[in-house]
Amino acid sequence: MSQEHIGYPYDFEKIDPIEAYWATHGRQLTFWAEPEKPSAWADGRVALWSLVVGLVVMLVVSLLLTGPALAHKKKKKGHAFNPVVTAPEPPKKACLTPVRVVGSQWATEGGAEESAQKAWAEETRFSYGEAYMDLANAVGYQKRCARSSIGEVAGQTLMRCEVDAVPCRPPFSAGASK
Repeated sequence: MSQEHIGYPYDFEKIDPIEAYWATHGRQLTFWAEPEKPSAWADGRVALWSLVVGLVVMLVVSLLLTGPALAHKKKKKGHAFNPVVTAPEPPKKACLTPVRVVGSQWATEGGAEESAQKAWAEETRFSYGEAYMDLANAVGYQKRCARSSIGEVAGQTLMRCEVDAVPCRPPFSAGASK
């Protein structure tokens, strides 16, 4: 083959064997690089638009999901000339679980109830501390008294009482500041 041969597009002596194989099997090879047309991905336009669209979708979804959850947190706001002022809540009474005790036997119902009240104060002091042992601060006071002796002792029957109440801590009282 000579250099002047025009019939075939390639000179097989100057190209490598792989290109020669593709040339003989119908693939046209070019020896120069044609400039590629810039794609939208190459210059970043598609990537930028997909980023913007993705951010807008995420924003809309987050607003749809958190909007109803934040609706209950809206508070009434006052204006500079008309602020909303709320009074402080009074301190709540600190109460615990109910305490039920049975007192000693006595000849009278009054003595039996007093014995049960002392037993209630002792049990409450042991379980919760001295701040809760005053029966005057307790809530839901109930008593049940009944005969406790089978026969008579010196002509009298004996009584025993059961006391049930919820111990509460006494509230703070307003005092003079020094």
